[in-house]
Amino acid sequence: MFTKHVDDILIVQIYVNIIFGSINEKLCKDFESCMEEEIGMSMMGELTISLDSKSRSDEIFINQAKYTRELIKKFGLEDAKISKTLMTTTTKLDKDEQSKNINIKLYCSMIVSLLYLTASRLNIIFSFCCLCFRFQSCLKKSHLIAVKHIIIYLQGIIEMGLWYLKTEQFSMMSYSDADYAGCRVDKNSTKRNSSIFRKLPCFVVFQETKSRALSTVEAEYVTAGACYAQVYWMKYSL
Repeated sequence: MFTKHVDDILIVQIYVNIIFGSINEKLCKDFESCMEEEIGMSMMGELTISLDSKSRSDEIFINQAKYTRELIKKFGLEDAKISKTLMTTTTKLDKDEQSKNINIKLYCSMIVSLLYLTASRLNIIFSFCCLCFRFQSCLKKSHLIAVKHIIIYLQGIIEMGLWYLKTEQFSMMSYSDADYAGCRVDKNSTKRNSSIFRKLPCFVVFQETKSRALSTVEAEYVTAGACYAQVYWMKYSL
């Protein structure tokens, strides 16, 4: 991510495509002309990821209600009984080699659809990563059921989103937690970090640790270190 300060600020993010934006339209036009002249870049238009926003002078509300409805309809789950939870407390998936194979194309389509939804639904990130994302090389019926359960849960919270209030308070709080040997496949620990900026949720991550911890204390220590690194990066960016 790159930033340019000329009275106002221009932010440029490079990830496959180049995404840029500014509250000053002239900075955007200048950058567009520069890229077109230097590397022949062609504009794809305004960025859209089915993100709806409603703003006032002192608040902004972001959600993906329309996208969620389309997602539920796409996979034919409109008539399914709404689930009140993302998953049961006892749910821990593994490779499940004895179970039936499933339609890989369907599963991957569900995963990609849910991935875009995490932009405004931070509450599904843990279940999404824990249950679904790590088993794409050995897909079984139990994995598909878990993904469908998440989509069915979304029916009950279609209008949910992120509500940001204008505030002068400049503070950040972060939380970390570790599940010692939580992965049933390789017994690695899992780490969870979340950050609250100005009392507003801004970052949630769930990952399996790359190294195997020898104790609960070590797992918590590694997770806390990763959390600090993320906070330091966010502080630097701000």
